[in-house]
This record gives sequence, C-alpha cells and structure tokens, in this order.
Amino acid sequence: MSTSPATSRRPSERTLLEQSRELAQSTSNYFGLYWWLWHKGGASFKDLWSTYCKIVGRQVRFATVHRQLARLEHYRAIKREGEYYYPLVDPEVLLSVVNVKRSQAGRLGAHKRAVYAAMGLSKERLEKLRVPQLRHYVERVVAEVKKLVERGDRTATLDLLAHTLLPLRENETLWLWRGEEFLYWDSKNRVFRCVRSEAVSELLHRLGYSEGILAWHVLGHSRASKIVHSLFGKGWESWPWARSISYGLMLLGLVQEGSPYQIELTYRGGEIAIYLHDYFFGNTLAVYLMQWQHDLLPAPLSSNTSTYKGAVLGVPHSKPENDESYFSRWRA
Repeated sequence: MSTSPATSRRPSERTLLEQSRELAQSTSNYFGLYWWLWHKGGASFKDLWSTYCKIVGRQVRFATVHRQLARLEHYRAIKREGEYYYPLVDPEVLLSVVNVKRSQAGRLGAHKRAVYAAMGLSKERLEKLRVPQLRHYVERVVAEVKKLVERGDRTATLDLLAHTLLPLRENETLWLWRGEEFLYWDSKNRVFRCVRSEAVSELLHRLGYSEGILAWHVLGHSRASKIVHSLFGKGWESWPWARSISYGLMLLGLVQEGSPYQIELTYRGGEIAIYLHDYFFGNTLAVYLMQWQHDLLPAPLSSNTSTYKGAVLGVPHSKPENDESYFSRWRA
C-alpha cells in the first residue's frame, strides 16, 4: 500500500482521486485527503480544499478542511510552510492510528453536536482544580504502593502505578519505559500511545525499577485490582476513577504529551522483542528484549498475533473532549 511519491510512479489525477474517495469512505475523510497529498508531495491550502470537496462530493467550508489538516498536524503527519502543506509519514504508518469506527461514528456525532449547540446545551468547562481531593487520592495510592513494596510484591506495585499515575484503562498494558516517557497499548482505539512524566519516572527510580519493557506488570493485575476497588469503592466505576488520577496530574502538568515513534513487537521462542524507530524516518532508536514464558501474551500480541507494527502517538487520547469526565473529577 505504501508508495512514496519520490520513488514511485504517481497514479493519474483521476485514479488518485478515485483512490482517495474509496479510502475516505472505508477509513476517514482526513486519511483520504492525506493519501492524495502523499502522492502529490505537497499542495496549497486552496488545492487541498478543492480536492477535499471532490473527495466528499460536496462543497465544504474552509474551516472544515482546516480541522482535517489540524488533525493531521496533531498526528505530526504533515508540516506547513506558508500556504503549502507537505506529507511527512508513510500512509501505512498513519493508517495504523486511524480509528475507523470512531471516524465513521464521528460523522454522526458532528450532527448531534450541532443540534445540541443550536439548543443552547453546550457544556461550560470548569476552571478551578480541586487540588486537595486529587492529593488525597494520590497519597492513598502511594501509601498502598509502600505496603506492596514492603511485602515484596513489585509486580502488583507496578500494575497499580500504571493504572493510576498513568492513563491506562483496566485492560491496557504499559509496554515500555524510556527516560521520562511511557509507551502503552490503548485497547479502545487499538493504537500505541506515549506520555511523558518526570515525576512518575523519578518515583519508579526511587522504588528500584529499571527502564525497559514493563509488560510483566499484567501478572500482578488481579492483586492490584483488589486494591483499586478498596481505594475507590465505586464498583465498576472504580477503574475509571483510578485512571482519572493521571488526568488530574495532566491538569497540573505532571503528565504531558510524549514523542511519536514507530514500533514493532515480535514474540518468538519465548522472547518478546521491541524495536523502537524514529517516527519520521524509521531509523531504529533502540531494541528491547524480555523473556516471556507465560500462556497469555499482553495485547496487541496474542496466540494468533506474534508480530505487530504501527505508530506510537504522542498524545494520551484521540479526542480530549471524549475524556472530559476524567478531567472534570478534578475541577470545581
């Protein structure tokens, strides 16, 4: 699928437009537009707007195309120089982070939001942070961490920290710790993400953990789960509350966006290997190895999937407004 415009023969304008339409329908409008831009090698905003109208089959406002380009800039897939935009990432890499179901559902959601806005039902964002309440929960988590460390249960300790101080859902895996960055698998959107936290990195160093592959924390998940339910006492909502702590830390700037990468995972002969590559050029930055002699493999690996290759997004969520409930717990 991935064909570089610099090294491959470009399809005709008509063929390229047909391909872009098909991709827009099967994935998302912005990916269809990116496919066209990738083969063009660069284009002005006016040309991008004109092409987008042809792809979707109707006249759209400039603001609509600006939003699509902003999303591509969010993924660091394009760069802007004046009025011109240039592609940076192979379409195959970008496709690995396109959430097809969410993109298609977003079209219907846009209509719903327009209706809500017309009815005057838009939600006001709350401004002030309830720092004392956030501090209360962080202190409780750290207290439990100390108890686990004293008992020698470093696996459950790491799992508890991953699901509270970092934005991992209950069924997600923290794969890699690299400097101040943490790379994890987002099971909802089926993509890798990266966040940066100097505070979490320092805490792990003080607790005696080493940088590298951390996926083994899933082996202590059942023990950490009991602590999560004990800490929050909110039934099935205990896990969302646990994850929301990291969102409170984001509001304080203690958890931030990370760097984008390309990543490869392989499992062969009882060994997991992670190859971390530069996001833009694909150069190998580091290789990490870990022995794994357990029946179940952490996602996205499984008994049927021994390899995975895709992009790592340097943002903790695709649409921040969808996770507003996590932020709002710490505002007043």
